[in-house]
Amino acid sequence: FNKPRGDQTFPLSILDLACGKGGDFPKFKSLRWDVKGAKNDPTYRHLQNIKLSIDRYVGADNAKESLKGAISRYHQSFQNILGQTCTLIHADLGTNSLIEDKLF
Repeated sequence: FNKPRGDQTFPLSILDLACGKGGDFPKFKSLRWDVKGAKNDPTYRHLQNIKLSIDRYVGADNAKESLKGAISRYHQSFQNILGQTCTLIHADLGTNSLIEDKLF
């Protein structure tokens, strides 16, 4: 792992279990490094200007109607933030395994 420089962009992958109607989408507008005490700690100073981007977003929920709301919200306001990598899965996470079940 190389020490990140301030001019780098780090892509993130997000797995959102019980994503519902996409209520957490607004949080992704202001992604930033948030380390407690980092503001005054020289150990973390190099992280202050690093840009974070979403490389892949996967949301899962057991409520099909909520997922329809998430799709609508994505197309209305968040396609430019989550990009073309938004995947929504209808699954009951109490009975389905995202690891063992085939998704297609």
